[in-house]
Amino acid sequence: MYDVTIIGAGVSSIFMAYSLAKSNKKVLILDKGKVLEDRHCPLDEGKVCTCTTCDKYFGFGGLGKSEGKFNYTNGFGGELEQKVGKESFIQLMAEVDEILCQFGGSSISKYSTENPNLNKRAETCGLQMLTTEVRHLGTTLSSDIFQQLY
Repeated sequence: MYDVTIIGAGVSSIFMAYSLAKSNKKVLILDKGKVLEDRHCPLDEGKVCTCTTCDKYFGFGGLGKSEGKFNYTNGFGGELEQKVGKESFIQLMAEVDEILCQFGGSSISKYSTENPNLNKRAETCGLQMLTTEVRHLGTTLSSDIFQQLY
């Protein structure tokens, strides 16, 4: 018997399951994809993709396993801040980064995508630059971290 069942084993589901498990909840995660160690994309080896269910996108870690890029912003990629409030949003981003670092992510520094010169050029064209802080773990490190979280 489980306290919580989560459908989908993407990045947000994994962090939710991790938080619930830390508070002694028994968690079941269901996903149509494969377990982490069985996810291999033939395209990464220069072969043709014949997968019925895409190993890059589905399975434990979801798309986060493929690239391991964590953008710490609300400027794009969702509306979490509007749903939980600014303080909670900032706290949740910090918690995600802390967990990543706890499992090996601290070996990769965060960087900013801010570029003042490009921002000025964009503004002169009537465009708005979106910037963020990023921790780009890459495929290997993100796979290692997700394996530890598994």
